[in-house]
Amino acid sequence: MVIHDAHSSSITSVKFSPSGDLVASSSSDKAVKIWNGSTGAALATLSGHSQGVSDVAWTADGSYLSSASDDTTIRIWDAATVRGFPP
Repeated sequence: MVIHDAHSSSITSVKFSPSGDLVASSSSDKAVKIWNGSTGAALATLSGHSQGVSDVAWTADGSYLSSASDDTTIRIWDAATVRGFPP
């Protein structure tokens, strides 16, 4: 799998979900993106941070994804409620 043009700025973190079927990437472009772990297809872009996102982490069951930003906030994303981001 190869993903091209994933973000508009440098990528700071890439993490596979516990099941391996999803990939989350974070970037200094303020976005978190979710990808299909097999095909590389883009599934969702999570926005809300006002500065670059430095890291992402999945919960052990893959139900939530957290993102840490240079804006000094942490966001918790619920996989069940984010459009295009399957649980």
